[in-house]
Amino acid sequence: LLQQLTGYKIGRDPRAWRFWMLKHRGEGSDFRAAEVPGAGEEEETISYHGIPILGDKVVFVLDSSGSMETPLPENPGLTRGARAVQELVGLLPRLPERAAFDVVFFESEVHSFSRKLVPQSDEALAEIRAWLERHRFRGGTNLHDGLARAFEHEGVEEIFLLSDGEPTVGELVDGPRIAARLQRWNRWRNVRVNTISFGAPPEARDFLARLAKDHDGVCRTIW
Repeated sequence: LLQQLTGYKIGRDPRAWRFWMLKHRGEGSDFRAAEVPGAGEEEETISYHGIPILGDKVVFVLDSSGSMETPLPENPGLTRGARAVQELVGLLPRLPERAAFDVVFFESEVHSFSRKLVPQSDEALAEIRAWLERHRFRGGTNLHDGLARAFEHEGVEEIFLLSDGEPTVGELVDGPRIAARLQRWNRWRNVRVNTISFGAPPEARDFLARLAKDHDGVCRTIW
């Protein structure tokens, strides 16, 4: 019924519906999907590590600490970091033409492809693919500053945070204090925050799950 009333092809997750409801409320617009070319056709559901992408303005925040060089149990020839990049390289060309995105890597330092959202284009895709594939994994886990960089992007609607461990360096390394800071950043913005726990220990998994729950997102645990 909600799909018929709003035109959105969203599934049964109430958090997803709440995300779009709050977005329209903040904009002062009717709770209806925008009319776009091909809107009468069924759009492909695009996801990152199994989490559907609901926003058009997306920032991917990836852990690039040294521990991401750990080989995957099911494929020792591939590391956690290489798998995260591989998935992203395959995903970005499938984003809709109206999408805009950026990618942030965090280790001891923070590196981003751009300091603003990049519109989808063949040129941008070629540049970001080369940038992704030459990135190296090293250093600590500056998760706080990686998230801070993502929230600097004007108009961001959705964030995907992938990490394999607890914060170890940066302005804040205490999980509850990072969670409180994130609540403050997102108080009026309603950015959906999804998290991927990539081989993280129990405490780090719980922390990532809390971030997603607090911000209407989904947490996916990969072994």
